[in-house]
Amino acid sequence: ATTFAAEANWLVDFEKATEMAKKEGKDMLLDFTGSDWCSFCIKLEREVFSKDVFVKKIPENFVLVKVDNPRDKSKQSEAEQKMVETLVAKYSISGFPTILLVDNQGRPYSSLMGYDGATAEKYVEDLLNRQEGRKKRDELLAKADAATAEAKAKLLDEALSGIDGERETILGSYPKVVDAIIESDSENKAGLKKKYSELRANVAFKSQVQQIMRSMTGPQDVALVTKKLEDLIAKSKVGGVPRQEALFFLSQLQFGIDKAKAESTLQAAHKAAPKTEMAAQIQSVLKRFFPDKPAEEKKSEQKK
Repeated sequence: ATTFAAEANWLVDFEKATEMAKKEGKDMLLDFTGSDWCSFCIKLEREVFSKDVFVKKIPENFVLVKVDNPRDKSKQSEAEQKMVETLVAKYSISGFPTILLVDNQGRPYSSLMGYDGATAEKYVEDLLNRQEGRKKRDELLAKADAATAEAKAKLLDEALSGIDGERETILGSYPKVVDAIIESDSENKAGLKKKYSELRANVAFKSQVQQIMRSMTGPQDVALVTKKLEDLIAKSKVGGVPRQEALFFLSQLQFGIDKAKAESTLQAAHKAAPKTEMAAQIQSVLKRFFPDKPAEEKKSEQKK
């Protein structure tokens, strides 16, 4: 009975879920999962989502949406498959399972990636605590509506800063709030116009990179996609982590075409943000595939 009730609580149509959330005044919980291949997704389903405490408490506060990306898609309609693809891209989902909490306008305010083995009771408690963060966000947004100029910009910044998750991903879901921050701090007295203008540029850049990468359907597209990505990076002034990620993707494409160019791209990627986890990964790749050359060879290259 519990299993049946658990399954009955989940919707697979995002638009219907949004309508229900607005009608019932609830947030939404999106479960990005791989139901027939992701071991942690299966464990999360078994250890948390099917338990009484989750089945009884969470649907009182959230409309549940299953965003499933199984290997066997024979039981999914084309519409559901398209919805999954759209939501994964919209919210920049990079791993499974990812649990995303969003308001009834589809704006994310908290996310959990993976499953650490927490009990169902602990997991439910954490979800409800995270919902308090959304309430705090709403309080700050309401205060900002009544504020003027610089004070408004600071309140809006505080509202967005209280949302956990990747900044660029979050900003893509709050375009009107970002517009208001930039407009309210038009002379950059609080430093927020510059901050959010740069973050917005990062969002646009990452979106362009993703579009280029998604355009590759097979080996025949590698050369064209490589050229497009090279041109985009050369023209863009975006730095830091977004540039590092783009350069890392580019190096992977270049590796089978021109290893020397791939090495140079990896070095540039490391330089773009040398203290990140990806930078450490890049260092490992450089040591593995491009070990130091003998001194004689280095001298020969220097003479050339």
